[in-house]
Amino acid sequence: MAGNGPAADSSGNIYLATGNGTFDVDGGPLPNNDHGDSIVKLGSPSGGTFPVISYFTPLNQLSPEAADAEQGPGGVLLLPDITVSSGTQSFLIQAGKDGNIYLADRSNLGGFNSAISGQIPGGIWGSPTYWNGSFYFADAADGASTGGPIHAFSLNAGGSGLISNFDTSRSAQTFGFPAPTSSIASSGTISGGCPSSCQVLYAFDATNLATQLYSSSQTAGGGDQDGGAVKSTVPTVANGKVYAGGKNSLTVYGLLP
Repeated sequence: MAGNGPAADSSGNIYLATGNGTFDVDGGPLPNNDHGDSIVKLGSPSGGTFPVISYFTPLNQLSPEAADAEQGPGGVLLLPDITVSSGTQSFLIQAGKDGNIYLADRSNLGGFNSAISGQIPGGIWGSPTYWNGSFYFADAADGASTGGPIHAFSLNAGGSGLISNFDTSRSAQTFGFPAPTSSIASSGTISGGCPSSCQVLYAFDATNLATQLYSSSQTAGGGDQDGGAVKSTVPTVANGKVYAGGKNSLTVYGLLP
């Protein structure tokens, strides 16, 4: 999952995405129930194992498996509970190498299913982030040297329980493979920033990614430049500061007096 750890809910269930591998849950001989190219929900350990409570596997699993375009490089994000017409829903969201975005009900991930909630042109090698009714993906543009932008999508507009068909905004800045996992900095729902770090730290207005707020390369003489690039690093935001890990260094950014 591109450096991202498994996700866990308050009941102790664990969620993760798997990479290339055999899928033979439906009809496969026991004990070889393999969940390749899937999103998997594991229960609390029992008898030395983690039981599989639920899973989601794309209906065309053999195609991404053959093309090395599996789910595994994308991290799993558990979303806050939302209110839809049918009541309260608990969702997760995930995307992998093929750029297909999957929004799944955590109580029943869907099994062997064809449902796709949205799509990003390239692929994902990282995790989505969420803030105030929107979520954010960085697009690795399927490994293209030109890279792709950070996309924002809306979630549950009008109580629909769905994500927007198209991104609501995107950054003008593009990022080469593997593209960053962003972090969100906000004061409640008042404002949001979406920084990302790969040699250069960028900050964008989370309400409109077309507005770039800052770049660590903008300072004369390179005074704000952080350390060398580290694959799959994620900035951490705490107490008004941004912490960016780089090669052989940790850089701390904050507001000047």
